[in-house]
Amino acid sequence: MEPIYLALHLHRRPLPIPLVTAVVLSLKLNLQVVVLAVTCMQSLDK
Repeated sequence: MEPIYLALHLHRRPLPIPLVTAVVLSLKLNLQVVVLAVTCMQSLDK
């Protein structure tokens, strides 16, 4: 499970669902950008 969902379940705070989904999506997008940048750097080094 995502750490954010775990935190939500532990704290049981009434957070709006769109906010949670936006945060999760932004985190996933940032991860994808980082992975793409790393792969591009590695391919350039070769």
